[in-house]
Amino acid sequence: MPQPPIPLEPVSDELAAHARQVADAQRDLTEARRALENVRVRLFDAQQAYEQTRRNLEKRGPGRPEIGNPVHVRLGDLRDAVNGYAAAYDVSVAEAIRDLIREGLARRGLSDSAPDINSLLDV
Repeated sequence: MPQPPIPLEPVSDELAAHARQVADAQRDLTEARRALENVRVRLFDAQQAYEQTRRNLEKRGPGRPEIGNPVHVRLGDLRDAVNGYAAAYDVSVAEAIRDLIREGLARRGLSDSAPDINSLLDV
């Protein structure tokens, strides 16, 4: 007696599902490869930028020599006045502070080497 035929539909559904899974896996693999290549390119760019920065730093000299030990002072409500002075005379805030201290010392006679700020500014 002949055997009944094996139903093919469930097998073909399984094969179709498996084929979809394979196609999805291939697409995911392609996307992962593209992402990896993008990371490699960004890493290469970062390495190039690092090397360029390192070479630039090696070429530079030591910078401006220190003119003395730094002094940290909280200016509080004087900060706006010092900033205004620096802007008015087109000097840095540090230079403005040094000028104002020299002037204050000169007015009190505590510094012989302090220049008269008025003569410097032609006031």
